[in-house]
Amino acid sequence: MRMPVALSVLASGVLLASGLATTMAGSAQAAPAAPPAEAADTASGAVTPMAWYSTVSRGGKIRACYKEACEWYYNTAPGDSLLWSHYAYNEFGNRWYYVDNGFTRGWIYCGNVTAGC
Repeated sequence: MRMPVALSVLASGVLLASGLATTMAGSAQAAPAAPPAEAADTASGAVTPMAWYSTVSRGGKIRACYKEACEWYYNTAPGDSLLWSHYAYNEFGNRWYYVDNGFTRGWIYCGNVTAGC
């Protein structure tokens, strides 16, 4: 009776290994259908990051923190593809997304991305 279990484990390992090889070769990953449930951290107001989701820039700066006064790292152009993992509200009630454009990570104002406010 152990043989079918062993073959099943072996087959799963082969499938897993081939799946990893496909991913490492650069195949596109399917994006989640919907953003994560809003599980807000009451201390900071930030939503717990669970995954990365696609959005498009409307033009705006990626900043070090979620305020307009913070240092900026990169000025996005309209149409730039971004990924966001979570958002937070600053003391003025403005929503900011934590984004990644492939080489810079930081915060962008919600009005500057299609993910919206």
